[in-house]
Amino acid sequence: MRPSEKTKEKIAKEQRFLMSLFLMLLAITVAQSGVPANPDDWCYETQAKALSCPGPASWPGTCKGFMQSPVNIVISNTLADPKLNDFFTYIGYDRQYPWTIVNNGYTILVNLNGTIKISGGGLEDTYRAMYVQFHWSDSLKKGSEHTINGKPYAMEVQIIHIRDKFQKLEKAIQSTEKDAITIMGFLIQASNNKKHEGFQTILDALDQIPYKNNEVTTKPMSLYDLIPDLKDMKHFFRYKGSLTFPSCPENVIWTVFKDPLQVEEDQILQFSKKLYYNEKGQIDIPMTNNYRKMQKRGPRNIFHNRVERLLPHTWSVFLTPLLTCLLAIFLY
Repeated sequence: MRPSEKTKEKIAKEQRFLMSLFLMLLAITVAQSGVPANPDDWCYETQAKALSCPGPASWPGTCKGFMQSPVNIVISNTLADPKLNDFFTYIGYDRQYPWTIVNNGYTILVNLNGTIKISGGGLEDTYRAMYVQFHWSDSLKKGSEHTINGKPYAMEVQIIHIRDKFQKLEKAIQSTEKDAITIMGFLIQASNNKKHEGFQTILDALDQIPYKNNEVTTKPMSLYDLIPDLKDMKHFFRYKGSLTFPSCPENVIWTVFKDPLQVEEDQILQFSKKLYYNEKGQIDIPMTNNYRKMQKRGPRNIFHNRVERLLPHTWSVFLTPLLTCLLAIFLY
């Protein structure tokens, strides 16, 4: 006997109900299997191995975009940009302030007071310095986020700036402007020379902030204390990219300086020995390898601000017509 239309409709409703129930149960199962309740939760690979948190492959936001950072800078593939030949203007970089340093569970974050600013260097606006953050490893052979010609460095120091019209980094992150944020990246090379005094001030404070959410105020220091060679660091690379942590917004102008800073080996290794990702009272997870792996450059160009020297064959291109002209004048 063929079912009536009313019976068919009843069966269809039951099927829809069962399908909805199945999808609801599936969503609950997925949520319980590791998807964080807080969409802002994320962690580095070393944390992901010890905790139930999403590692780099599962980072939220735009972290799977096409203009992500960091990148490997191949010098021979960079392009000269005359606009970058202007000198930077550093405003307040020499002023000494007591800095608040926070262990935020990912790195140590130095909270600047917002009165330190930068302009020039091809930037189209004035930017205020908000934070200094550090990336490192438990090895002196890696730790930096950016690499040059495939070479990693022991550490990278990044000064995060936002356009002067913004008051907070969060506002710049939410902005649709492609140059809302600019970051200056400094590669750190391990050295056997004398201690770096600026880094030592930071290191002296680490003993008081071993765990997540710990914070301390340093003795007064300036950004020039941390990066004393800044005025002499003229050669840099420039490209458009992103923050290297979630939500990885792609509205960052990067400046990566070519010449590394020299910091004593033991000073660099102290970061991995003194700091932990976790809060006090939890299982200690050393804060190390807190750098993002290399991202694809894609079709982006990376620019440099200075041509080191003219190539030999380039000289001949200019020299031949010059000599011809001088000879013509002499014979005339």
